[in-house]
Amino acid sequence: MQGGCKIKPLADSVRAAYDAPFPDDSFKAGARVFPTLVPISPEDPSAQANVKAWQSLRKFEKTISHRVQRQ
Repeated sequence: MQGGCKIKPLADSVRAAYDAPFPDDSFKAGARVFPTLVPISPEDPSAQANVKAWQSLRKFEKTISHRVQRQ
């Protein structure tokens, strides 16, 4: 987490806020594996599918909006 932050070092309170939703490190395993799922070289078996997905997304012209519900 620290490596991706612009402000270094993180204050203890900020670090605690990032850790808050995770009871222990084992709950962070899924989030930690996500970057390894993105193909980073043309030789990666998933690279061609990723290129095709981005080509398709570049043609997407619909507006995307979301609604924030306030309490």
